[in-house]
Amino acid sequence: EEQMGKIKAAISVGFPGTDGCFEIPRLLTGEVTPSGHLADTWVYDMTKDPTYQNQGYNGAADGNTYGAPYVHYDEDIYLGYRYYETAYAEAQAGNYANFDYDGVVAYPFGYGLSYTTFSWTLENAEELPATLSEDTQFTVEVNVKNTGAEYSGRDVVELYVTPPYNQGEIEKSAKVLVGFAKTDILEPGEDQTVSITVDSPYAFASYDCYDKNGNGFKGYELEAGDYTFTLSTDAHNAKDMANATFKANVASDIRYE
Repeated sequence: EEQMGKIKAAISVGFPGTDGCFEIPRLLTGEVTPSGHLADTWVYDMTKDPTYQNQGYNGAADGNTYGAPYVHYDEDIYLGYRYYETAYAEAQAGNYANFDYDGVVAYPFGYGLSYTTFSWTLENAEELPATLSEDTQFTVEVNVKNTGAEYSGRDVVELYVTPPYNQGEIEKSAKVLVGFAKTDILEPGEDQTVSITVDSPYAFASYDCYDKNGNGFKGYELEAGDYTFTLSTDAHNAKDMANATFKANVASDIRYE
């Protein structure tokens, strides 16, 4: 324990393969700048994740005694970042008491570090659609600049959408990843424009198999309302930039039949 207290940083290396370990010293010395981003949410205590209670014998204390190890799917769409970001949004709205995002999530989905810094500029804000139809396609163009003075590096631009939600109706995640783009290696002061194309709003449609909104349709649909898009560094944090968020409206329910 005394020795552990002296550790200032750690690197987790999983399944590096035959040659992966040769790259670790290059990362530690700064010869190469890290640019990977998490493909999952890292929490402080997995036993506090809702899914933990629904497998093996973990939920026995709550009455989930099946007599044998089991996996019981109760989470619906709320898995990974879709649970944590929705729980955060509900807590902010006063609907989820005692949920402490910062006390639960160590690193959000999409999180990544670098030895340098980057600025982002949305280049085509005026071209983005104000309304969405069944087959609307649009591209978000972001200029990324390495604003550091010493290290080269790559950055990742992530685009999320927050759909309109009516309490008790169609289950929806507060954040849905709709696209991302990664730059080439940028030297200090160098910039590059990357593009994220959304082929169709179907990419973030909701599956309403029980007609929970009562409109007489069961299937994939896009409910009427405002859809808020956010340019983010990860699932939880918008990029500190102008026009980090923009909205598009759906005038009436769109059904994908």
